[in-house]
Formats: sequence, structure tokens, C-alpha cells
Amino acid sequence: MNTNAELKDAFSKQFLAKEAIKLAGIRKQVKEVHIQYHVDNESVIDSKPKLRKSWVSYISKIAASVAIFILGFGAYQFMNLSAQKVIEENTITYIEPTMRGVGAAESEISKAYKSADYGKVIGLNNETRSTNVEDQFLVSMAYFNAGNYKIALEKIDELLNDKVNNGQYINQLQYYKGLALLGTGNISEATTVFKTIRTDSTNPYSKNISETLLLKLKLLALKN
Repeated sequence: MNTNAELKDAFSKQFLAKEAIKLAGIRKQVKEVHIQYHVDNESVIDSKPKLRKSWVSYISKIAASVAIFILGFGAYQFMNLSAQKVIEENTITYIEPTMRGVGAAESEISKAYKSADYGKVIGLNNETRSTNVEDQFLVSMAYFNAGNYKIALEKIDELLNDKVNNGQYINQLQYYKGLALLGTGNISEATTVFKTIRTDSTNPYSKNISETLLLKLKLLALKN
């Protein structure tokens, strides 16, 4: 009887020992898994700042490249900007109307202007000394189109001072005065003329005075 009790006690101890060993192994596995989880999680967390830094660096490089391109393009535009270029970009060639009033004869100056023979227009004016407002307006445009901005400006001013007869051409005269001033190097005066036209809603040329044009005039003033 005592032998059976001893055997039972020994068996119980052996069973408990085995269970303890198994439990210790499970705990070890759990601990290892727990440690690996933290390692993996920390790796993911650490990679986020690196990924964020990588994107920030990439975007910064793109922004820097764009900024360099814009500055370079702006510098190129500035270096190549000239009064003549602005004049060419904004010249609206005046076209002489083909329809005339009943009994109105077309002058030789008008015929020459329609043929874009600006030298002939100027020559005819010197010969005839025409006082006709239409002829004188075409003469001023001929000088302008020939690139003689100084005399074109003088002719335009004469017509602008003739307030009795210049009504038909007043808008064109104001616009071309601005361009002629630009051609003679009077950038400040040209800017004033263009700003006045821009604020005059009755002048159809007001829509041609853009912010871009005014900006280019400011840049020209800086260059000079």
C-alpha cells in the first residue's frame, strides 16, 4: 500500500516536471515572438521618416529645377527684350477702308498706302503738301511703318492738336503715339499713354493694353 502511494507520488512529480518543461518552452516561444514583433514594428516605424525624407528631398529637387528653369527663362527674356520687339508685338496695322462716300475721290496717298508703299506715301506728301486729315493720318502711319518713329510722333502730335478734324482717328492716334514714344526711347511717357488708354472704356484699343505689355515696359525702363 505504501509502495503504491510512493509510485503515485513519483508519477505526479514526473508529470508536473514535464508540464513545467512544456510550459517553459511555450513561454520561451511567446517571448521570442513578442521580441520579433517589436523588432519588426520598430523597423516599420523607422522606415516612415526615411520614406518621408526621401519624398521631401525628391520634391525639393523638382522645385529647385523648376525655379532654376523659370529664372533662366526670365533672364533670357529680359536680356532679349527690346523696345523694337515690344513695338512689333503690339503693332496693329491700320487698314484703309475700301468703301468711300459718294463722290469722294481716293487720293494718290491713299492708293500708295493701300499698296504698302510707304516710301511713296512720304514722297507724295512732300510733293503735294496735302492738308487733308485722312492723308496726313496715312502719312503718320507711313512714317511709323517705315520705322521713322521721331517724325511719326511729330505728325501724330500735329493731328492730336487738331481737335476739330481728328475725331475719326483719335483712338488710333493715341495708341500709335504710345508706340512711337516707345520707338524714340520715351518709355515713361509711353507707359503713361498706354495706362490712360487702358482706363478709357470708350477706346477700342484699351483691350490691347495688357498687364504683360505694362510689365515689359517696366522691364525696359530697368534696362535703360
